[in-house]
Amino acid sequence: MTELVRAEDVRRDYRLGEDVVHAVRGVSVSIDAGEWVAIVGPSGCGKSTLLNLLGAIDAPSAGRVFVKGRDVSSLGDREATRFRLLEVGFIFQRFYLVPALTARENVELPLAEAGVSRDERRKRATELLTYVGLAERARHLPAQLSGGEQQRVAIARALANRPALLLADEPTGELDARTGAEIIGLLSRLNGEGTTVVVVTHDEELAAAARRVVHMRDGVIDDRPREETGRVAVRMQQGSSERTVHWPLRTLIAWLFVGRQCDEVRALLARGETTRDGTRATWTPVRLSAEELTAIERTFPAASPARALEPARARATLLTPGGSVLLTPDDSRVRDATSRAIYRWFDYGVWADVWEATSDDGVVRFEMFRPGESPPWSTAA
Repeated sequence: MTELVRAEDVRRDYRLGEDVVHAVRGVSVSIDAGEWVAIVGPSGCGKSTLLNLLGAIDAPSAGRVFVKGRDVSSLGDREATRFRLLEVGFIFQRFYLVPALTARENVELPLAEAGVSRDERRKRATELLTYVGLAERARHLPAQLSGGEQQRVAIARALANRPALLLADEPTGELDARTGAEIIGLLSRLNGEGTTVVVVTHDEELAAAARRVVHMRDGVIDDRPREETGRVAVRMQQGSSERTVHWPLRTLIAWLFVGRQCDEVRALLARGETTRDGTRATWTPVRLSAEELTAIERTFPAASPARALEPARARATLLTPGGSVLLTPDDSRVRDATSRAIYRWFDYGVWADVWEATSDDGVVRFEMFRPGESPPWSTAA
């Protein structure tokens, strides 16, 4: 991938009377062309300030910002204005449309400032309004448009000069859930067509749609993995029986990795439900970025195929289409399956080494604890 944006140890301090506010405290980040990055974190952590630095709306107190290899942190006012006009598209929470201008005229504004001819401006504005689904609203004033329509006009305006970088500050912040989802879909479409998108957001749905999530806290990037020991209440339903277990997040993730890839596990976590071995499991949706999930996956131990199966120390379960049954060590099915069991880990999680053998009744699964791991059956509450 080609690097589009790079921030090198940027800082931004503001003086308020005798006090100095350290809004951004030494952030370094790289964004490739075609990426979709969400910057998330608590209010006041420096997200919007960092976005303004990346787009040359503001200049850092220290450090440098490069866009397409150009140091934009050292531009003068006139150069910075020209750079923003031609290279960066901005989308804001409150739209900032000119009330006296129609939707089409609002989209034409940056084109006019760039010196584009009137005919070309009208053609481009019409194309963009069609792209965002507002061709029939081109002659309407902002007051005649819904919030979602105004944001679509703002997106069309941001795209007017074909910018290399699209920056959005809380673009769904003043929209209802349904309209916000439409804007997320539009941003996803833009990114899928090659536009580099960076958003600042508190919207979990918008952050989940991004391809990479950058967490900020107290003016710096918080690159610590998501807390792995936080417990998740998982409701298990098998036929008419029901129980709730409380698993560490890491255990739930490992349990979901049965025969699945990272993207599938991430989607299941966000959906909050799955069915396995005849048991339906549901939990409060957990949204992790691909990087967060990968960081947790990297803590999983390696497989140990040389480890010997010891039936007396293993948890043996009979799996059938109707569910699972725990077997005792002296059960004849356990004795019969021991000599035929085949090592199957990693398919069944990090907490144990796993062997399986078919039987007349189904599949006998042996799970032997791994030192220091937390098997799901030992964490029920």
